[in-house]
Amino acid sequence: MKFKVEKFQSSQSHRWNDFVDNSNEGTLFHRLDFLAYHGEKFCKNEHHLMIHKGQAVHAVMPLAIFDENGRRIARSPYGASYGGPAFSKPQNYHDSHGVVEAILEYLKSQGVGELTLILPTSVCYRRYSETLRLVLLEQGFQCINRDISSVVCLEKNNPASKEMTSRVRNTARKARKAREIGVDVVRHAPIADFWEVLEMTFAKYSSKPTHTLAEFQRLHERNSERVYVDIATLDGCPVAGVGYFVINQNVNSSFYLCQDPQKQQAQGLSLLIYEALERAQKEGFRWFDFGTSSAQMQGRPNIFRFKESFGAIGVFRETYVWRQPG
Repeated sequence: MKFKVEKFQSSQSHRWNDFVDNSNEGTLFHRLDFLAYHGEKFCKNEHHLMIHKGQAVHAVMPLAIFDENGRRIARSPYGASYGGPAFSKPQNYHDSHGVVEAILEYLKSQGVGELTLILPTSVCYRRYSETLRLVLLEQGFQCINRDISSVVCLEKNNPASKEMTSRVRNTARKARKAREIGVDVVRHAPIADFWEVLEMTFAKYSSKPTHTLAEFQRLHERNSERVYVDIATLDGCPVAGVGYFVINQNVNSSFYLCQDPQKQQAQGLSLLIYEALERAQKEGFRWFDFGTSSAQMQGRPNIFRFKESFGAIGVFRETYVWRQPG
């Protein structure tokens, strides 16, 4: 049975989000209410795809198309961490070929000559399969980037979780120290209080956060159970914070980790991370994602060292690009 690709119609948004939430690898970044935080920025570029097999929706793929230097270029994701197609179940070899061929034929009909995909990491999948990645390579895609995301295994029966268990003892000691000197944790704290500490952290490195305060507030308002913050306070003042993105039912993540450079000895961030890992495990998440520890395939030693101190291991986040010959 052939696959049919259609442009998404806005009237189907609930159907789209329900499909993503029940899919094999769909993430927060595939959801339309997440992508809507961009406001009008990408409205003229958005071209989301629904892939049908017969009458049934087989996959969905968030997409934006841009005109750059005389070429039409498609990106999935755009303004998010992960993209690519989200399927109801792992794809066999035959269907993988059918889907990729159908997507490329559709994009060619739209005048697109290049497609970039950043696929979810392996821990995001309910049942992980790399068959689709092989088919991408067979269909002319190139894997142009592989960066490491540092993740902590929370499954008690998984051998990988033993590393977290052994490392967390040191974190527990730091967390107790923080409590002893009066550090408190505020769950689901006001975004403005968190942002105060976030700006201190980024100012230290002369950089800026991925989101503006207004953008992050919009994300929280649209996805309050999946985008939220905790802060640590000392004498009523914020000294550290964690900004969470619940990626899917498998993975919670810390998109932002921050602390007041003048209050590091208070161990507020250690307390937040210790409680975050414990809570994520109790809530049934299989993994906790600390985010990337490399950039353009170059590791950042200090970042690795910090995340590995909590028992994190590395998984690849891969970027694939297809370019039409000629």
